[in-house]
Amino acid sequence: MPIKWILACAGGIALVSCVSALPPPLLGLPLILFFLSSLKYQRLKYSGALVIGLLWGFCYGWLGLQAMLPAHMEGQELRVVGQVAGLPVQSERYQRFTMDVREARLDGDEAILEDLNRISINWYNLAQPVKPGEVWQFKVKLKRPHGLANPGTFSYETWLFRHGINATGYVRKDPENRRLGTPMFGRWIDRFRFNAFRELDSRGCGEQRRPHIVAARSGAHLLRSGDHHARHDAPSRRDVSARVADRRGVPR
Repeated sequence: MPIKWILACAGGIALVSCVSALPPPLLGLPLILFFLSSLKYQRLKYSGALVIGLLWGFCYGWLGLQAMLPAHMEGQELRVVGQVAGLPVQSERYQRFTMDVREARLDGDEAILEDLNRISINWYNLAQPVKPGEVWQFKVKLKRPHGLANPGTFSYETWLFRHGINATGYVRKDPENRRLGTPMFGRWIDRFRFNAFRELDSRGCGEQRRPHIVAARSGAHLLRSGDHHARHDAPSRRDVSARVADRRGVPR
């Protein structure tokens, strides 16, 4: 496959990232017809590659939006069963974690909802810490991913979309909130990371190295530490992005 064709296709995908809103799916039909024409006419092959890139990007966006929490379900109480994914983050008031949803239904309704795949939730209960790989049942209130961002700064909504998170919310107080078990297999990498960094924290790693270990634990590249920021007279764009991430509740 010629390198020019690949570059043209990549250019089409890059163009999609520049649009502020996705066009209607019906636009895909003329794009497909144009690509089929490019297969017949040699002079259109690079234009056809560009169109394939556009179609790829648009389809990725259309499918991602279809997987979001339906608007009519925002703010309603749902009963979800799912597995804790990634590494939970605990603050002074709550613990935040991502959950791969296995089953979801409106509270008091037996009909299973097929729209949710992955959610990010806060639980204002530190007495029952969750761990990677555990399967839990929760009553939750969710909303569609939203976020505000200035040009050139961190976009929380984009971050959620890239990580396949369909909704965000919090756990409601309910006696039925409980752990259902921990499968023997699955999420073993997350479990290993969780146990390894918990062991490092228990042994003490020193104040200078602690921000780096915390960042490695969460897979983050942005560190938030008093000593770290004190080395700079003025905050950089990366530092500002990290603070915005903290305010918006991004797992770190």
